[in-house]
Amino acid sequence: MPNDLSRQLSAKPTVGQALQQAIDYHQTGQLKDAERLYRVILQAQPGHPDANHNLGLLAMEARQTAAAIAHFKAALDVHPNIEQYKRSYAYALYSQANSQIEQGRRDAAISSYHRALEILPDLAEAYSNLGNCQVEQGRHDDAIANCQRALAIRPDYAEAYNNRGNAQRRVRQFDNAVISYQRALQIKPDLATAHSNFGDLFRDHGQSANAVASCRRALAVEPDYAAAHSNLGDALTDLRQLDNAVASYLRALKIKPDLANAHNNLCIALIAHGRLDTAVASCHRSIAISPECAEAHCHLGDALRELKQLDNAVASYRRALEIRPDFVNAHSNLGFALLDLGQLDGAAASYRLTLDMKPDCAEAHSNLGVVLRGQGQLHDAMASYQRALKARPDFTDADYRLGNLLLLMGCFDEGWLRYESRYDPRTLKRTAIPPVTTVPQWRGESLLGKTLLFWCEQGLGDQIQFCRYLSILRRQGARRITLVCAPALESLLKRCSGADEVLTSIDAERVSDHDYWTFPLSVPLHCSTTLKSIPASIPYLSADAELEEDIRARLANVLDYKVGICWQGAKGYVNDAERSPGLEPFRQLFRVTSARFFTLLPHGRDAFLLAASSAAFDLGHEIDFLTPPFEETAALIMNLDLVITSDTSIAHLAGALGKPVWVVLPFVPDWRWMMDREDSPWYPSMRLFRQRRRGDWIDVFEHVARRLESVIAGESPVLSPIPGLEAAISANRSLPIPLSRGRYQS
Repeated sequence: MPNDLSRQLSAKPTVGQALQQAIDYHQTGQLKDAERLYRVILQAQPGHPDANHNLGLLAMEARQTAAAIAHFKAALDVHPNIEQYKRSYAYALYSQANSQIEQGRRDAAISSYHRALEILPDLAEAYSNLGNCQVEQGRHDDAIANCQRALAIRPDYAEAYNNRGNAQRRVRQFDNAVISYQRALQIKPDLATAHSNFGDLFRDHGQSANAVASCRRALAVEPDYAAAHSNLGDALTDLRQLDNAVASYLRALKIKPDLANAHNNLCIALIAHGRLDTAVASCHRSIAISPECAEAHCHLGDALRELKQLDNAVASYRRALEIRPDFVNAHSNLGFALLDLGQLDGAAASYRLTLDMKPDCAEAHSNLGVVLRGQGQLHDAMASYQRALKARPDFTDADYRLGNLLLLMGCFDEGWLRYESRYDPRTLKRTAIPPVTTVPQWRGESLLGKTLLFWCEQGLGDQIQFCRYLSILRRQGARRITLVCAPALESLLKRCSGADEVLTSIDAERVSDHDYWTFPLSVPLHCSTTLKSIPASIPYLSADAELEEDIRARLANVLDYKVGICWQGAKGYVNDAERSPGLEPFRQLFRVTSARFFTLLPHGRDAFLLAASSAAFDLGHEIDFLTPPFEETAALIMNLDLVITSDTSIAHLAGALGKPVWVVLPFVPDWRWMMDREDSPWYPSMRLFRQRRRGDWIDVFEHVARRLESVIAGESPVLSPIPGLEAAISANRSLPIPLSRGRYQS
């Protein structure tokens, strides 16, 4: 073109000639020359519609959507009814909307789709993608309607069927969603998004293996499809194939580092895998990508809660709820964190909000039951567990919790039966794991002439408490019984009557064949144990005779009242913070005159000596340091006047040895101590001192100190009389005491 072309374009034919030349350049791929001529035309005639339109087309090819829209609009301003201009403008707005979605600007994208459809009402692609946006907004009915509009325009539009299926799945129209995805794949068998979404539908129905197959079909079509890798990770997480799930999420993120959903679900898999610090980092990356993603904040709360960073977990859940106030999982998990913090009122409020939004949420009913139990509202807790089981009859966690509660309330018949859920594989936090054996589990069959494997479960105190049943099983005709116990109890339990052999759980692999095996805590069910028939004959354990005599000689000159104490249970126990008062409240007892105190807690000597000062008797070493576990402890207990302990294995040991033992208990204790009674039906030599207000140990120890002073002064017996208890003991049974209501307040 000559340099003075702009001067030659004053006449209309010359502009036409230049336009034709520019179009020729455009069609032959000489795009820079075409653009230069279009712009020269616009210098000569601003607003020239064809030049603007064609510049818009060039801008679209260069992915300069904003510039394209400006040129198309300028063309339409001159000739608003030219169909070609309208279609170009509408498609530019459509492309702009797609870009806005990629940028996370969903509201702006929806506005652009609407503008495109105002100009070009038959733009099927805009209806389909608008529907997809509305699915993400939760406007599922609108989404389905817009996909239908797209299909009315283009009946063979596979992507619109796929998007319609997404909306139908969200409103639980599962059969319709299946039809939509199948139709999409009939039209376009290699539509990777439809294969991937079909995988999500399979997951909705618990068919995770089929979901894996669908995602793999999507990836066979499109190996770099990040969302399909992420969905595959979801399905593999369901199948507990956690290593493979993590690998899938990482592949998704390698392809698309800003895929927030993959970061979120990677966090879930990492939490399940126990890789909590990595999970926290993944959640933070997700939040950095999408700060308003409620799921990311919720998952961060989950990881922090597992790390016991409870205050931070609560903050994360609250942030999730600021973003999405109707987020059911965040309300429920906030309840978990508040429960762990002991904030029962707040936890109850969270679960009730969950149930307001989702009345049939079995987990929320069950968790509310846990809170109500902790508040001492036992009948309300029972109703919550029952509602959970009505909503989900196979909910073994709720069944286990209900059984635990019934035992606490003294309802043994149903309680023992439901308590069997503790080892059901479907129970999330099983408290007992069956042995790996082909031997059948004993369910009450005749034991006459049979051999029985008595398999260990739960804590040391449980094993001490229920080994009493060995002699009963022997009387039922068992020919041989092998007791498997925790290594710490091996030496002590070898003196327990009824067992032919005592093995540790570590050595149990060499156990020979038996006719049956049983858990200790299942025996009461099969023996039909009630409150009246609890086998409470004591002692059923004994100390090593030589050790007992040696300690007797060492304490011969101690004339004061000799009291052994234990203030701390196993810290790994889920409710240890609730049941263990710590050493500080015991200081009230150390001021009682004419009393000498002995620590029964391994590894607690230095703290004890500092706290008890002159009231302490120092053995010169940690208890059981020179002997197998529990051996020196048992021998010392036999030489004491009294044991005062929290709910630990020491309480069971003293009770099984038949020694006087006072147990301090939280407001709502473990089921075996029941409610509102001073005695234990399991141990006649035991008395119970309970919190009258949740968390108040000061009141408990003031009561214990006054009672101890009275005992030492000879004003009252160490085991205060319980009406009817002596007759019950002589008849080898325990006195049932009904559950009273309204005595305590939370």
